[in-house]
Amino acid sequence: MSTSTTAPTNAWPAFWAVLAFAALVGLGYMAAIAWSKLNPPPSFTAQMDPDCNLRMTACTADFGNGKIIRLDMEPKTLPPMEPVRISVETIGIDPGHLTVEFTGVDMNMGLVKADMLDVGDGDFAGDAIIPICVRRQMTWQALVKAQGDDGLFGASFTFDVVSSY
Repeated sequence: MSTSTTAPTNAWPAFWAVLAFAALVGLGYMAAIAWSKLNPPPSFTAQMDPDCNLRMTACTADFGNGKIIRLDMEPKTLPPMEPVRISVETIGIDPGHLTVEFTGVDMNMGLVKADMLDVGDGDFAGDAIIPICVRRQMTWQALVKAQGDDGLFGASFTFDVVSSY
């Protein structure tokens, strides 16, 4: 009677192959994260036309190359502690996300952030309440941030809020 025995298989080569594959996947993931941190999308900034007054009309910030952000707010009196309707029009920019951040220019009044709703054709709408200040007149900055495929566009607009209190 003859019995045949098979040699036990060695599982170590398969283990090392799986381990090497997992290490390569991990390194690839870390390289992708590092690449995105070291190569962020381009950032562009523009100021509003200095002759424009948001308390009278919509104002624009021109980035050049046909890229424009136009900001309008209603009511034109821009009353503190009351809802203000914000309208943003983007021309030549296709943002996937747009926000407006309000900060005090001469005094730290905190950050008021308005996430805007895409209403189509490059137009965005939203509301914000601008805080009241102890001063009768307060200068504010509205920073419109539009994140598009070709970069981050930041348009700065300044305006005054006059309190009747």
